[in-house]
Amino acid sequence: MYRAPARLRQLRVLVGHATQRMNERNAQLVDIREAILTATSATQSDDGVGRWLVTGGVDTDGVKLSVVVKIDGPVVWVVTTF
Repeated sequence: MYRAPARLRQLRVLVGHATQRMNERNAQLVDIREAILTATSATQSDDGVGRWLVTGGVDTDGVKLSVVVKIDGPVVWVVTTF
């Protein structure tokens, strides 16, 4: 469910917190996409309808990267990374 939009490049970043967290981790959109595509787990988040915690993936450098995303129709919004 969360991987198809990433493959189709329908991945967007919420400006503000997500951008700040990406900058702190020196992560680009390509890293987020890779973490989603390589993730081993996705669980629905308690803090919002349509939000998912995506874990077990790695960025383009092979560093573990977890992502919280919000699914809105065909678009996956990056909420935060850690």
